[in-house]
Parts: sequence; C-alpha cells; structure tokens
Amino acid sequence: MHLAKAYMVAESEQAGYSAIMRGISDTAKDGVQTAYDLLHCMEQRNPRAPLLGTRDGSEYKWESVRQVSELADAIGSGLDHLYEQLGLGTGQHALGIFAKSRAEWLIAEFAGYRGRRYTVGLYDTLDLVGISDALDELECMSVPGSSDELDCMTAVPGSSDDLQKIPHRSRTHMHVIVCSADKVPLLLAARVRAIISMDAVSADARRAAAALGTELLDLAGVAALGRAQPTPAQPPHPDDICAVSFTAGTTGRMRAVAATHANVIAAARAQAATLALAHATYLAYLPLAHAMERSVVYAGMLGAMRIGFYSGDVWQVANDAQTLRPTALQGVPHLFYAAYRQMAAATLHARGLTGAVARAAIRQKQQRLHLGEQHAFWDRIVCSRIAQHFGGRLSLVLAAGAIDITVLSLLRVSLSCAVVEMYGLTETCGAVVVTGSTVMGAIANSTASKDAISTGVPLPGVDLRLRSVPELGFVADAEPARGELM
Repeated sequence: MHLAKAYMVAESEQAGYSAIMRGISDTAKDGVQTAYDLLHCMEQRNPRAPLLGTRDGSEYKWESVRQVSELADAIGSGLDHLYEQLGLGTGQHALGIFAKSRAEWLIAEFAGYRGRRYTVGLYDTLDLVGISDALDELECMSVPGSSDELDCMTAVPGSSDDLQKIPHRSRTHMHVIVCSADKVPLLLAARVRAIISMDAVSADARRAAAALGTELLDLAGVAALGRAQPTPAQPPHPDDICAVSFTAGTTGRMRAVAATHANVIAAARAQAATLALAHATYLAYLPLAHAMERSVVYAGMLGAMRIGFYSGDVWQVANDAQTLRPTALQGVPHLFYAAYRQMAAATLHARGLTGAVARAAIRQKQQRLHLGEQHAFWDRIVCSRIAQHFGGRLSLVLAAGAIDITVLSLLRVSLSCAVVEMYGLTETCGAVVVTGSTVMGAIANSTASKDAISTGVPLPGVDLRLRSVPELGFVADAEPARGELM
C-alpha cells in the first residue's frame, strides 16, 4: 500500500470552514478516460490474461480479457438491436442490472458502455416496493441527451389479480433490466418493458412474459443476435453519465446519484495510486451496485487485477477464499466481526498451552504493529494457520465501513497483512480517504492508539475540508479542528 500525500491549500480558510487539504495526483498517460476504455486498454496490454473467475462448487474457471471483451461487444451489438426495437432514440439510455455480484454483471455493464448506455445498479435485496421506489427516483433524474419514454408500472400490486389491473404510464429512464433468473418474476410484476436474464429462459417463460407485455430474453440470445448482426461501437464521452447508484444516506429515503465516466475513472485512479491492487487476485462478493465496490474493481483493472466472484452465498465466502486464495478482498463490518469472533476464539480465548502461546503471539505482534504486520517467528508458528481461513495469501484487506480498533488490530496481526478502512460517499464514486496500515498501531501503544483513529489524508485528486457545526460543538478553526467533513 502506498500512503497518499497531501498539502494544505494556502489562504483557503473561510469563516466556518477549515483550510482545504488537497490530495496530490499524477497525470495519467494510459489513455483511459472512460470506463469503456478500461477493458480495451487491458486487452491491448495482455489479451490472454485471466480477468473474470467464477466457481460452481469446485475450482475457479477463468475468462481472459479478450474473451470478456468479445462477449461484451457481442452483447452490446445485441442491445443496440433491442433498444432500436423498443423505439428508443439516440443518446444516453439506462441499462438496469439486478443481481448478486457475478461475472455477467460486469460483462453486461461493459456491453452497455459500448453504446453510451449508463448502468443503473439495483441491489439484490430489493423487493417489489424497492424496485418501484428506484424507478420513481429515476423518474426525477435529468439525464442530458436522453429524450425517450418507456411504459412502466405506476403502482405496486398486492396480488396477481391486482397485477392485471395496473395501468401503464410514461417513464423516462428505465428501459431494459439485466437480471439473474430468480429476479425475473419480480421484474414481471414491476411491468418492466424488457428483461434479459443472465441465465437461460424457457419458451414457456417467454410466452408468459409476452402475455404481460414484457419481452423476456436471455443474455446468450442477445449475444447471439449481436454476433449475427454486429453494430459499430458508439463509445461514451468522459462527461457522459456512466452509472447511477442508489443511497439512503442519513435520511433513509432512497436517492439516485449519477456519476460521469470522468468521475468514476478519477475515483478509480485515486485508489489505484494508493492501494496495492496491481496484478492482485481479488475476491468480489460485495454488491457491484455499490459505488465503493465498483470503484475498487475499476482501480484493480487499471493495474491488471483478476477478479474471482464468490459462489453466491455470503456465508460461504471463506470457502470461496480458500479455493481462490485471493491477495485482496473488500469486506463489510459484519464479515469482519464474524471473522474476529472466530479468530478470538482460536487465540485470545483458547485454553491451555495453545491459548497461552496464541495470546503471547498476538500481544507481541500488537506491540510492534507500527513496524509492520509481519513477524518472522509468530507468523510461522501461529498466524499462518489463521490466515489460511482466507486462503493464506492475503496482502490487502479493505474495510468498507468503520471497524472497531480492537477488531482491526486482531485482524492485522492474525492475517499478517494490511487491513485498511476506507471513507467515502456514493457521491464521490468511492473512497476519498484511506487509513494507512502502518499508522494503525497496537492498542497498547499510546501513540499508535491516537493515530489509529485518523481517517488518513485525502486520496489523489480529492479536496477535503471541515465545516463548523456550532450546535454540536464542532469548530473547524479550533485546536484540534473538529467539524463536518466535506
């Protein structure tokens, strides 16, 4: 991991605001200006390199960069024909994706970019009410260059009888949704105009969908159409909309956030410059609909990372990791707390000689954690066995959320690798600050303990400042400065 560098912008203080801290960025010269460029630059560099890995109960099977690129091109051509068939004009149009993270998610996304379409990621956990809320929120968005209208539902049905009575009305943005097979019934109930299943669909299912006014296809069929009738690519521009993500923020109300290709690539570059993702093997299990996961994946693609997707069951992630043996993964607090409980049971709370040795190892490693995560003796005797829980090769673990320092400390010493927290917003397309692993010292070390609560400095290309919130006692120009991070 490379620690970001930043400086305070001179004379940038204002009443009620701190000075601006600016992350130092380098000018990139790799030709990547849009997300569409990502895949094609990878293909130019090393077309045979493995890119996307999937697993169905056994070993991972990999698709090369060229295979992924060719499939995305074929699906993109097929989408061109489908959108034309739906009567959509030129310009930017939405492509919804509704599934757990899997290879087809990314392939569909890049297929959409080929025709200037933007991705609308729908969380796998959404129910019919959530889908309706998402469509309603998209209705309020203004997307430059999009003038088409699409019939969609206006109400949420309570039963199959209600479904037949739902009127249609014009809806501006959601045209086509790519989904896993288990989501097809939900989208049929939502009266989506066209559904593309990632999995094969039967003729009976197509007829049933047609009776409801929905065209149901599968991804293989769209790809076959594209191969038979290829169309020229219409790559996006940097200022085109790239993706729409949903966030609840602190209000609890679903809100759509649009990001341009320039936004998304800038965020990916910042993380690529900071995180050790080049040539990594990454275990992907968080939702690709989430801006942070997309940003990490894109950052890795800038550095020729290969991506292995989990098997679909979040409780089997450890099993997937033992098979994939990743060097990097991103997790959420509940995963790390579950891992902490298992590690603590095997070390801190173990009985007899095993527990005594483990506690000595953890204590000594924590005391010298500010010097690094590895220890020549204790890693070989104790910690290497714990690290095997995640495949034994991890060098970077990303925490997409605030983790208790006690948990972070044990994870670092047990896994013998960098475990860092990232802070960001959906609006920032990913992380804006990342805690330095070596900054996060042992709890027993008072200096390191103070450093441990630092969020880190801004990533390259990021400006940060504090805003005073007097009613909460936060004053941006006090010592130490306290305020709302902006």
